[in-house]
Amino acid sequence: MAGEGAGGPEGLTVAEREVLDHAWRWFALHSGQRMQLLGFYLVALSLVLAAYGTALQRGAGVLAAVLAAAGAVVSLAFALVDLRTRQLVKAAELPMARLEERLAERSGVAGIRLLETVERATWGASYRRVILGLMLSVGLLMAGGAVYALVVAT
Repeated sequence: MAGEGAGGPEGLTVAEREVLDHAWRWFALHSGQRMQLLGFYLVALSLVLAAYGTALQRGAGVLAAVLAAAGAVVSLAFALVDLRTRQLVKAAELPMARLEERLAERSGVAGIRLLETVERATWGASYRRVILGLMLSVGLLMAGGAVYALVVAT
């Protein structure tokens, strides 16, 4: 069978290809979960913000404060879950990077070192920094909104 022993068309042995396939499925599953998590967070945040604004408009300062505090807690919880999901994504990157290195050496295509390339994020930007920054910033703003609702709107 092609790919047995020294390597198939991709320059990897069958065992290496199986490792790469497993790592890729792991990576795809958990990176997909991470994007779904962000989507759920944005929906939850939208609902909390809409309820908060409605409560403020109706003069229900205590309810607005509770909603804002809930929004802060939700932001913190989602940030913690995202950190764990990121760990799961990163777990697949080490074996993938090693196999990309082997593939680059065997094929002569240095550009196949994709993980190495993307680790050098432009301007310090990364999903981790953007998502964590968003969630923690919103959490702080929601905490401030709770104080505002209690002090000003009640």
